Amino acid sequence: RESSSSCALPIITRGVELRGRKSARSSAAASNREDHSFYLPSSAPTSARKSVPMSQFRSEEMSLIQLFIQSDAAHDTLHELGEIGAIQFKDLNADKSAFQRIFVQDVRKCDDMLRILRFVTDLAEKEKTPLVNRGSSAAISTLDELHERLQELEKETKNLSQNYTQLVKNEAELKEHKFVLRKGSEWFQQASRGISFTSPSDADEAARVEMRSLLDDSEAALAQKAPSMLGHIAGCIPTANMKDFGLTLFRATRGNMLLRHEEIADSAIMDPKSGEIVQKSVFIVFFSGERSRSKVEKIADSYGATKYRLPDTTAQQETMQREIDERLRDLKVVLGKSNDYRRGRLEQVLGNVEAWTEHVKREKAVFHTLNMFNYDVTHKCLIAEGWCATAAINDVREALRRGSMKSGATVQTVLNVVKSRETPPTYFKSTKLTAGVQAIVDAY
Repeated sequence: RESSSSCALPIITRGVELRGRKSARSSAAASNREDHSFYLPSSAPTSARKSVPMSQFRSEEMSLIQLFIQSDAAHDTLHELGEIGAIQFKDLNADKSAFQRIFVQDVRKCDDMLRILRFVTDLAEKEKTPLVNRGSSAAISTLDELHERLQELEKETKNLSQNYTQLVKNEAELKEHKFVLRKGSEWFQQASRGISFTSPSDADEAARVEMRSLLDDSEAALAQKAPSMLGHIAGCIPTANMKDFGLTLFRATRGNMLLRHEEIADSAIMDPKSGEIVQKSVFIVFFSGERSRSKVEKIADSYGATKYRLPDTTAQQETMQREIDERLRDLKVVLGKSNDYRRGRLEQVLGNVEAWTEHVKREKAVFHTLNMFNYDVTHKCLIAEGWCATAAINDVREALRRGSMKSGATVQTVLNVVKSRETPPTYFKSTKLTAGVQAIVDAY
């Protein structure tokens, strides 16, 4: 029932579908209007025929614009245009590869700076250094100066990390050598007291070899007896490889060797070769002849063993152990100071990493957009084309004016609206209702 007191009400999509042909035709005619709105059916009273905005259901009106930008003002102008985000530029160099673009070197420079910043961030996460954001206090210089500064930072950081890693490996080697000396001294003392050793194939045979006469390390005995062909190799090997190592030695030497080993029960230590924390065992191999020595050394290297010097006499072993203890104390002090300096240097840099990353990403976006422009050699200017919302053309003109003033250009940027029959892209303004969905679309 019609009433003179009825007022204009917004019509939802389902209401449009329920109307007849006459209402559908009136809605189609209304969609061609410039204000992109539709009206109530003609059967409604005149007071109810008011336009309802369709900004959320229909794209904004788009215009194709053409820009003539002076080369010196292109960078600052693109910065201002990027702040408003009102233009979708067309690639006028689609027939050229990425290496034939004008600003390809600048894009590569930005990629290199982003790589260095990622390297510093990953190193900070590895060292568990907190990331402190200093905000606007971070001084951002020009792009070339920032690139040089980041290259120096990368070189310094890599040198500090390499030196610290080398010191840690040296400490691990000294600790392993200390374990080898301690266990080797015990085994030599057991042999000198007449305790027999068992061959690695003791499950099959119980043959025991008496080593007392061969391992007598007293100074008088060494001076009296003739030089012996018996030799030994000592070191550390991952415990997981110990069983295969013993079997391979036994087969390669045909049983003409003696192997003693014991797992380091204190704690897992870092492998100097791989830098990983593994459980290791101390071993010593007795053999006869240089040919057997060559075989044992090759087999030990193939199983990831680390060989260390083990003197024959007790006095030499004690002297070497004192030297290792002294070197470990000095190395511990050096490691502490090196770690403090490295972490302090990282903390100084991390305060600016976030601001530098944002700045470099903006610069990369600017140069990537400039690579889509044509360069006019005659007028020495850049020509750009793009789609812009008709309602935002005045904002674009204002941004072009700010960019020219910021760069100090003598010639203002020219903006022309080009009539085209191309299908324009769609553009919907985000609101509180559509911002969530638009964020999901932008994420993909």
